[in-house]
Amino acid sequence: MWRFFIILLAFIVIKFIYDTAKQSAKIKKEGGVRKKYAILINHFLSGHKQSQIFQDDNTLVSVGVMGIAGSQIYFISPAYGNVSIRMEIKNNPLFGNTKMEWLFPEDMDQNLMIERIEQDIKLRFMNLYNNL
Repeated sequence: MWRFFIILLAFIVIKFIYDTAKQSAKIKKEGGVRKKYAILINHFLSGHKQSQIFQDDNTLVSVGVMGIAGSQIYFISPAYGNVSIRMEIKNNPLFGNTKMEWLFPEDMDQNLMIERIEQDIKLRFMNLYNNL
């Protein structure tokens, strides 16, 4: 019985590694995360004059701003037919630490992604502001 579970676990691990490598190769073939999601990344870069790219590889691009008022960083990572976008605000004197995450189909219009993200952020901060 234990052998079955060990073989099953080994199969799952090997499948995960294979799928991850396949996903990474697909993104690399498409020009990388930075090229595939250029509209989204450029939008986040344009949000503040000191915005910059912190990480750029085949699996993740992080972009945002860090300063004395804390940081706001967006993490963009494709994952198996979707793209995950996570926003983290840390050490903000007004709002403290905040985290939000979105999951969109990988080929969704990036301008529609931006609209949804901006709308959700606006609602979140209006609620946080009203609770101060």
